[in-house]
Amino acid sequence: MRRRCSGSPHSASRFWLLDEGTAEGRTVLRRAALDGSGVVDLSPQTGPDALNAYDVTVSEDAVTVGTYLPDTEIRNESVPKLYQFAAGGSPEGPGTRKGRVSCNRGEQSSAAAVAGSQVVWLDATTGVTDVVTGQGIVRPVTGLGSQ
Repeated sequence: MRRRCSGSPHSASRFWLLDEGTAEGRTVLRRAALDGSGVVDLSPQTGPDALNAYDVTVSEDAVTVGTYLPDTEIRNESVPKLYQFAAGGSPEGPGTRKGRVSCNRGEQSSAAAVAGSQVVWLDATTGVTDVVTGQGIVRPVTGLGSQ
């Protein structure tokens, strides 16, 4: 069983990734109150929308997870991507799963939540790793690194 926890200093919730062993290569994203009550799955471990998440970062409004697809070759679909969820969302609620943080091809990894739905991450879409930032689901990202 693999776990990684994160919480916002301003949040009354904790978020974590858990591999319960029910789906090969997939991870559940969970939220609970600080006292352990009210456990909900924001992203299921099974089903068509299940993700293989390995990293989580949280702000007051959004939870961003780093994901990848295990594969025998490196291709766009198998390199890390970032997905965002509403921190206070419900499992079946519309808008809980906001979608990919960047629509760019290539690797997006090492996300850090800033405030609201803003995220900073490393983006290797251009073949050179840049530090980029986005507010929620963005198109296009703004490069801050090697210009």
